[in-house]
Amino acid sequence: MSAEKEKEKETEATSSTTPEKTEPLFLQPSVKVNGKFANPWDGYEARGFKHVIKWYANHTNENGIPEQPKLESTLPLHPTDHSLLANPPADKVQVTWVGHSTVLVQMDGLNLLTDPVFAERCSPLSFAGTKRLRPPPLAISELPRIDLVVISHNHYDHLSHPDVLQLGNTPLWCVPLGLKKWMNDCGITNVHELDWWGEHRLRVNDKDFLVTCVPAQHWSKRGLFDDNTTLWSGWTVAGPNLRFYYSGDTGYCPVFEQIGKKCGPFDLAAIPVSAPSFPILGL
Repeated sequence: MSAEKEKEKETEATSSTTPEKTEPLFLQPSVKVNGKFANPWDGYEARGFKHVIKWYANHTNENGIPEQPKLESTLPLHPTDHSLLANPPADKVQVTWVGHSTVLVQMDGLNLLTDPVFAERCSPLSFAGTKRLRPPPLAISELPRIDLVVISHNHYDHLSHPDVLQLGNTPLWCVPLGLKKWMNDCGITNVHELDWWGEHRLRVNDKDFLVTCVPAQHWSKRGLFDDNTTLWSGWTVAGPNLRFYYSGDTGYCPVFEQIGKKCGPFDLAAIPVSAPSFPILGL
């Protein structure tokens, strides 16, 4: 073989084995504008109180929710199989949907809850406010041992004061920036607060897990004057063999691709598929 042919062959072999260069991910931490957390992506438009008033004045109820008898037949409450909860599969993710954004996830020997809301109403008042359409399939007292609870933000339909008190300090609570004080005020001290892309490692049953706080496009508010004073987020949990992603409340934004590249691939993802036509959501 001629020297030129050998050189061409060597060049081909070198080019075929050279790995493609990938650009490093830019992981955007949370940002604040005028002292309050904000969504950093183009295209997001925050809505204020005047938009809420306009929406209330002009909206019509088109949620399509049937009357209770039909709801019983179209969305029946399935009895919880407690034997499955006590003996989840070792090689798969097992999930129990409690309602709205509350799911019990069992994976790699870890039991975790997302935004636990078991109460009848999502409201600062026990006798008024948004009422759940279907009861939870099980009570907090019927749950298996909970190792980890992740909170996405402070809205009442995601952070329930009586349920936080009942779950107590047994599980580790992971919350986005600004919520640790609220948890401490409730008597919860087993809590870890993280910024976007912050990580926390925990060990359960001799297995290591990595919990990552990931960005979401949303907002926060719990009182009259605390708009966006605490952060909102999603969460990923990676075990020895399985991975889970919980998006929390979010609109679509460019960060989803980054979450997949950095923390995926996932064996299970819990992602919202719809939301009320409520203008302040900014979805």
